[in-house]
Amino acid sequence: MTVLAMFLLELYAGKIGVFEWNTPHLKLIKKVWLGALLLGIPLVALLAALMLSWIDVGMQQEMAVQLVISLSGVTLCFFCMSSLTLLLRKASWQKCLRPLDYVGQMALTNYL
Repeated sequence: MTVLAMFLLELYAGKIGVFEWNTPHLKLIKKVWLGALLLGIPLVALLAALMLSWIDVGMQQEMAVQLVISLSGVTLCFFCMSSLTLLLRKASWQKCLRPLDYVGQMALTNYL
């Protein structure tokens, strides 16, 4: 269900022009990047602590691990998407990230 929600959110962001070159949403992208970074790091650290049993919540250990995996996955997805969006605004990074263009086209084909 999370994947469908993220797909629809990305589709909406594309429709309103978040990924355009001269987007008016640049400040929002930077805020999402920073917020996802600040939320993602503690969530991944918490996940590591739960997986290594440094934190023990008893019978709900597996449920806690699954919850933190879901939350950290969403925040890391937002971090990666906003990072790529910001990096692609620079010409030097466009050249380095050009091979990812084919991966994106293949993903679209797989969705269809």
